[in-house]
Amino acid sequence: MPRLLTDEAVLPGLIFGLHFDGRGRASLLETGADLPPLDAAAGFVWLHVDLVDARLHGSVEAGRLGPPRLAAAIFARDGHQRVVVDGAAVGLVVADRERDFAGVLSDEPTCRLHCVLGQGYLVSGRRQPRPARRPPATPPWQA
Repeated sequence: MPRLLTDEAVLPGLIFGLHFDGRGRASLLETGADLPPLDAAAGFVWLHVDLVDARLHGSVEAGRLGPPRLAAAIFARDGHQRVVVDGAAVGLVVADRERDFAGVLSDEPTCRLHCVLGQGYLVSGRRQPRPARRPPATPPWQA
């Protein structure tokens, strides 16, 4: 079933979440479903979040996106590229190039990809607000 903009995500700012079982099969986390624990015993979990969402701060502090100090450092507004290790978890911020729907890859980085990777999970996100698209002169239903 398609998701609606009004659906409340299980995690504020969650764009998508995938849970991989022990055989590597992925399933999409359903809207409103409980978030699987971020540990290897539960399989592998990949969460991709919108770092523009101001509600993420509480999830970072609660450890829902990895070790709180590491997640706070990696998901901060500072866009400098870096790698940080905290125990068994690694955080990184790298320049990210964008490929548009026509398949054209940008020459220069368009944003930063922020990731926290631990045993059994990956939490990734971008801070890239999307401008509203200019509507077509003739709406599609009148063309």
